Amino acid sequence: MSQVVYEARKKYGGGYLTVFPHGLVVPWKTLCLADYIFYTREITNHSVQLVFLEDEIFSKTVLDASLVRQINFLPAGIVSTVVQNIVQHSGPNGIDSFNEDLERMRVEILEGPSAALHDLVSLITNAFPYKPEEIYAMDYETFLLRVVQAEKKLIVAGVIKEPVQLLSKGEDSQKRRPRNQMDAQRIKEAFDKQIRKSPEPQERPMPKVDRKALIPLQKTKKWWKKSPVLEVPLAQREKINFRMEAAEQDIFAASGWEKVDREIMQVTMVESAQKIYADLLVELAKKYPPKK
Repeated sequence: MSQVVYEARKKYGGGYLTVFPHGLVVPWKTLCLADYIFYTREITNHSVQLVFLEDEIFSKTVLDASLVRQINFLPAGIVSTVVQNIVQHSGPNGIDSFNEDLERMRVEILEGPSAALHDLVSLITNAFPYKPEEIYAMDYETFLLRVVQAEKKLIVAGVIKEPVQLLSKGEDSQKRRPRNQMDAQRIKEAFDKQIRKSPEPQERPMPKVDRKALIPLQKTKKWWKKSPVLEVPLAQREKINFRMEAAEQDIFAASGWEKVDREIMQVTMVESAQKIYADLLVELAKKYPPKK
């Protein structure tokens, strides 16, 4: 039997085998989840004759193309037996079996030899719009690069507090890291230095307000009469570096599509603001006419 398995694996790769007593070997793969749900529903509802469904499943999943071509000439019972095996291994076989399968997968994900790698896949998907299958398809060097990029992005965003570090069982989680390993604060400082090359602006005092103007507005608890935007002195307004804001957003943009979505959102927000603050914009234009 081991020789049969070896030859089938060499020829067809990973998968399953149904071996009949007379020596016929049928290699096959399981149904995808969508096909499993579809065919089990069709079989249960009896909406299509079972023989046609079995032929469809056999043709979709059997790896030996010659057997698929001979499907109408195979001995009776071959197709039905193989399809039963395929359906059985493509989805849950009852509640107890399903719970056992879930527990087996939990052990593999949480305690198995590759548990740390599975966790790092989740770290990358939290930072970038990858599908898990795309990350598992990466080579090791690319995978490590994405882990470090995700780590930096999540630290700067405050999602995680320190870089990823693997600890062996029983090792103190507070154990000091090697001196050459960057901690979260240093990563944050490096990011701030990269984006904000100019010194941080000093804290500005609150605008001085005419106390007499507060008297008729005590009920509303507002110090302005018409709009704080119009009535705060220009010299006391906090300056906003829009270029720096855009640079920060570019740092956090994970893909070209996110940048496209952001530009569309900016246009939409500007159009909405022009409608909502139409009166305010008119007053600002009168008070601060554009320089010619």
